[in-house]
Amino acid sequence: MSRGIPLLAAFALTLCAALSAQERTPDETVHPDLLEAFEYRLVGPYRGGRVTAGGGFADDAHAYLMGTTGGGVWLTEDAGETWTNLTDDFLDV
Repeated sequence: MSRGIPLLAAFALTLCAALSAQERTPDETVHPDLLEAFEYRLVGPYRGGRVTAGGGFADDAHAYLMGTTGGGVWLTEDAGETWTNLTDDFLDV
């Protein structure tokens, strides 16, 4: 897997675009009945710590990126079954 820097740049651009596209008005609410269908599940590598950013790809429903505090950037291409640290040996932390 050699996505490296281009993948990180694509992630940053995708995250910025998604955040700007989801602007909401302060009085906008979501009806509670809509949230009842959601079920939480672990989709990240089992680890302690905080996730500081996360995102996916519009053309691949099984690929996600996760940025962690002090743990680098992680990629899954199988909906969270396995994860690869993209920043091993790249970041000096």
